[in-house]
Amino acid sequence: MSGKPAIILIIGCLVLYGAVTQAKLVNVTGDWELTMGSLLAGQGGGAPGGLTRGTVPPGSGDRQQMVVTFVQKGEDLEARMTNPAGKEMKGTGKVVRNEIEFTFTMSGGPEGDMTIVHKGKVDGDTMKGTVAMGDTSVREWTAKRVVKK
Repeated sequence: MSGKPAIILIIGCLVLYGAVTQAKLVNVTGDWELTMGSLLAGQGGGAPGGLTRGTVPPGSGDRQQMVVTFVQKGEDLEARMTNPAGKEMKGTGKVVRNEIEFTFTMSGGPEGDMTIVHKGKVDGDTMKGTVAMGDTSVREWTAKRVVKK
């Protein structure tokens, strides 16, 4: 194959690839109820501040529930959430296909500022993944879209 037919075939493939890639982009704009497992003592190796690093699935021990609000523009995210202490946190993130990552910085804690990084996957109206709470813990989280009535 040479010349014009080859160029047309290549352009067609690129257009099709772009359409398939765009179709997989999810939109998370709106409110999501996020549930995070609590830190349990006695798991894994040590971490700074005397806390224990480990992974805690939602549903084991105390659970924290919060509402996070996302505004998505393309792959970019703005996030807003009120933490369990009642402080509003603002963050940023990205959605690439069905993978999501968003980060908050919590200030004024006993050990200074803490970066909280959520990573996970979106599946329709649900999400799940892990969250790194600074250097102190890693927890699992789940979220479901809040449906307005």
